[in-house]
Amino acid sequence: MVDQYDQLYSKRFGVFLSEVSENKLREISLNHEWTFEKLRQHVTRSPQDKSELHLFMLSGVPDAVFDLTDLEILKLELIPEARITAKISQMTNLQELHFYHCPAKVEQTAFIFLRDHLRCLLVKFTDVAEIPSWVYMLRNLRELYLVGNLNSENNKMIGLESMRDLRHLKVLQLKSNLTKIPTNITDLSPHLIKLVVHNDGTKLLVLNSLKKMMNLAVLELLNCELERIPHAIFSLTNLQDLDLKSNNICTIEEIISFQHLKRLTCLKLWHNKIVTIPVSISHVKNLECLYLSHNKLEALPSSLFTLLKLRYLDVSHNSVVVIPLEVGLSAEPPTFRNQRQQSGGGSEATVQVRQTEELVSQPQLHRIHSRKDRPAFPADPPGTEGELPGSPPPSAQPLPTPAQKLPDSGGPSLRLAAPRGERQYQSGKHRFFSQWVQVSE
Repeated sequence: MVDQYDQLYSKRFGVFLSEVSENKLREISLNHEWTFEKLRQHVTRSPQDKSELHLFMLSGVPDAVFDLTDLEILKLELIPEARITAKISQMTNLQELHFYHCPAKVEQTAFIFLRDHLRCLLVKFTDVAEIPSWVYMLRNLRELYLVGNLNSENNKMIGLESMRDLRHLKVLQLKSNLTKIPTNITDLSPHLIKLVVHNDGTKLLVLNSLKKMMNLAVLELLNCELERIPHAIFSLTNLQDLDLKSNNICTIEEIISFQHLKRLTCLKLWHNKIVTIPVSISHVKNLECLYLSHNKLEALPSSLFTLLKLRYLDVSHNSVVVIPLEVGLSAEPPTFRNQRQQSGGGSEATVQVRQTEELVSQPQLHRIHSRKDRPAFPADPPGTEGELPGSPPPSAQPLPTPAQKLPDSGGPSLRLAAPRGERQYQSGKHRFFSQWVQVSE
């Protein structure tokens, strides 16, 4: 009868079966179908190279799951009668649990095991009330990801006492529709290192709670409809990485206040509506990476290239047409990405220029071609390494050999974009040696 069991048959025999009997029969059928061997065949490797099992739309959790003692990640999706039994204590390698619209019930013995061993938990839900109450008592949890409706009307349902029990939480990600930062998140301030608020386009209005998150090293406020850099951020003296991607920021005049954040090394302002970069950016002296792609920039201030620690600068998908002379004069220029949109639909090429230790002082133009017009490196004929079509013959260029001046491959580089065909690059009375210009699609 187990082999033939189906919900359609259950309706026919419902008059003879009690609800308890039907549930028991369903459980027997589930365990008969999902044996240890079948479950083992569904175990895969995650991008982090961890053993992972994802179960989808089953009537429950098969008992054999808990016999997979080497499993590291368990994902349960759309399983209405999910029940975590005491047998989970056998899974000593389990590090992550993911519940997707799956209000799991946990037995007391199973909870004790999860409380002491679970490190990462993801819960995807429709309403905050669907989050199991035991989630807030996982005292050894390191990472918590909540995906669902957490608007201001429901924030009060996340109890202050619950957050206080998450004593070792380092990473909190809220992918929701927040209008304010929940005040009870400040209970995590002594130990929280990374906070991510990823909205669905709902405007984040109240951020005062951030001021108390003094130990934050990474903050991401994504798609929150922010129009300016929130002032509450300038109180986070331990902040190292700030990401304000996909907002409506038009002006960044407040950027000078970042000079007080001595540990800030990575600033991401991409996918916004920024028109200009203020000269005061030179005061943010510890920046190493700056992301400004997908904005409305037309020029780059010279002060940007006085940042001695800047190693990576991304201004792709803007309208930048002028590269300041200082790019060629700085001792170690950053990696520079600039991709101009071509109305003619021509292909774009990336040009990599490695700076040399000395520059030619004559006012000469340097022509750059796309890969279509030039063979790829290292296919240069002997004696013409690095030459480009249309460049002066080697006899007219009193240049040192690449072996004498070429920096190490791991050194900083300057990256531009060239349209199809020919483009000229001129840096005042200075220019880079053509031997170290590489064009690639």
